[in-house]
Amino acid sequence: MSDVQGPRTLGAPLPPIPLAGMGPVVDLGRGRVAPLELMSRAGGGADVLGLACVDLGEGRVVWRDPDHPSAVPPVRVGGRLAVLDGATLVWRDAETGRELGRLAVPTASPTEDDEADMLRRVIPVGGGACVVTQPRRRSTLLAFLDLDRPGVAASVEVGARGRVHVDVEVDGEGLLVGGADGEGGLSAWGADGQVRWTTRVGDRALPFGAGDGRVVVRFNTPERRRWTAVVDARDGRLLAELPLPLAEPVCAGGLVIGVDERRRPDAWRVHAWTAEGAERWAVDLPAIIGDDVTLHAPGDVLVVVREQRAVGGPRLLEVRALDLASGATLWSRPAEPGDRRALPASGLLLVVREAARGYELLRIPPG
Repeated sequence: MSDVQGPRTLGAPLPPIPLAGMGPVVDLGRGRVAPLELMSRAGGGADVLGLACVDLGEGRVVWRDPDHPSAVPPVRVGGRLAVLDGATLVWRDAETGRELGRLAVPTASPTEDDEADMLRRVIPVGGGACVVTQPRRRSTLLAFLDLDRPGVAASVEVGARGRVHVDVEVDGEGLLVGGADGEGGLSAWGADGQVRWTTRVGDRALPFGAGDGRVVVRFNTPERRRWTAVVDARDGRLLAELPLPLAEPVCAGGLVIGVDERRRPDAWRVHAWTAEGAERWAVDLPAIIGDDVTLHAPGDVLVVVREQRAVGGPRLLEVRALDLASGATLWSRPAEPGDRRALPASGLLLVVREAARGYELLRIPPG
């Protein structure tokens, strides 16, 4: 197990950027992010105030859309932002905020019970998008949409329990990998909706992380134990089976890194495995009851964000950066009063916090 070394300090925050509300932040790349501006109502729920695009280098809001149609953050598809407005996909230019197109999403006619539990989400696939429509009791529908020549490239129906899908890029091609039947089958589809490969991992196999040309899959062994598998995204070949049910996995630097779901009451254990199934390192990090952990892997570091579920939105607890190769702590930042969210982007640590009027985005450089 790696020793956790003494943390370094971070640099002084750059001037804060005012935000109209607090919500998830989408990294647009090239030094820009898009915060979703949500403001909680006094009686509960949330009002969508808009979507902003922030230039991190210049420290200003480039554009703001006061009529963002959903409380769900948009998905980055190349240089575009895509979001669902009911059963319609809307996409805009990420640089200017200008709306580029709208497209009705194919969907089966739901029963009343299905409609009550209908879930739709957008997943980028190459230069297009796939809208996953998931009724509670019936087959899941995958609608592959072409945003360059607006239209439906293909509609694919998968098993009623094939509900979890992830996107991964392999040799320049974007793939959607998901449960083909909700039991043990996995399939990979291209942006045209055509199957690239199909494989079988284990009982109730569900992909829940991807990157670095690999897909991380949770499955049950014949003894009904929950394990994690690593699959080559190029051909569906099984690379390794890990004896731990990992959560929040990321694939970076040739490693699969995740959090052991069987955490101790006072600690999260973060594991790093090679693609061949050998453990590279493991570290224990502080934990309290009710906190959540999210992993990010920008560059050669692993950033661990700890939040606590709270009324009115999450409350930030701590951000810690680990060396990707060894697991050693590079720096850590305990939350300050009013901190809500954190995200590493463009070499900075971004923190959304409460301000005297609304919220603000802090940009904190490494020390």
